[in-house]
Amino acid sequence: TSLIADTRELPSLGEADGVVHLSTPERIDLLFCAGEKLVGVECKRPEDFISSWQGRRLARQIKTMLLECDIAVVAIRGTLAVARPYRPVNWEQLWMDIVGWQLAGVLVLEVPDTDAGTLKYLTRLKNLLASENPPARALAGTDRKQVNERKPGWLLRRIPTIGPTASIKLMDRFKSVRKVLGAEEGDL
Repeated sequence: TSLIADTRELPSLGEADGVVHLSTPERIDLLFCAGEKLVGVECKRPEDFISSWQGRRLARQIKTMLLECDIAVVAIRGTLAVARPYRPVNWEQLWMDIVGWQLAGVLVLEVPDTDAGTLKYLTRLKNLLASENPPARALAGTDRKQVNERKPGWLLRRIPTIGPTASIKLMDRFKSVRKVLGAEEGDL
């Protein structure tokens, strides 16, 4: 039930706070269980995050977490908006890499800068990940309006010149909005 922290991580917290310090395997900064899943966390301050990304160390650390853990998390302690890197940053490439990591299943989060704040945030994350249906729970309560059941092809009717009849015919022919939007002009 404890959060396992590498000996250099969250130094102001101890067992009374639910943190056990060990020399963690493969230098993963933090480990905890969320239900049946092992979660690995790589913690970085903004400047260290950028430096590790530029030096490709972060890619290696992420790969290790993906191999060793069920869920990999990169926790940026603070915000990248205030990072003052010691060398120029290709921000466009950084954000594309972050999107790539997320597509690979890595959670990239900005967490509080303090040890206690980071622990509180990760505890909330643990509860979310341990829930029976994390995606549904993450979306629960985010919008007060109910999502109406929509008929297939409703999105096509939002495109000027495509009415209800054309929408139905396109859906009958192509079976999905994605296939309609990706079809060649001649097929349409």
